[in-house]
Amino acid sequence: LRKVSLYNNKCFLLSATVLVIAATPFLEDLNVFNFDIIGLLNEGSASNLFILISTILAFIFVLFTYKPDGSKNNNLLFNLSFIAFLMAILGFRVTLGYRVLIYFGFFLALLVSNVVVQNKWSGNKVLFRLVIPIVILYMLTGIPASVFPYHFVWEHIIL
Repeated sequence: LRKVSLYNNKCFLLSATVLVIAATPFLEDLNVFNFDIIGLLNEGSASNLFILISTILAFIFVLFTYKPDGSKNNNLLFNLSFIAFLMAILGFRVTLGYRVLIYFGFFLALLVSNVVVQNKWSGNKVLFRLVIPIVILYMLTGIPASVFPYHFVWEHIIL
């Protein structure tokens, strides 16, 4: 995976994404647990919905701001992040896709930090392009069930 440059092959990226979206209904038989994954997307120790959506948005962010510099490490991180992106799409309907995303998802965080350093962004640019959208996404997807008694500051004021 270090020598293959998926970033330069946009047709393959698009084809693989469409194939995963098209194959998702047929892969629902891989669900090893007897529960509705759609009903459980926002429950558990972490908000699954937040993880899925933020992974997809982070990969799209990297796709548009990444500049291949010939580094085999960044190339490997991009390829593994693409696997995480595909698994995030699959994770909306297939539990095993979400499980694979948990294992491959941290490569995307490494790649995002490399992209920020590579582009030499200032603190304000990182704040407005990365941190604030993720915080807004977290607020929209809700509080995970594991920290259910927690409320945002403005919810205490209303009560």
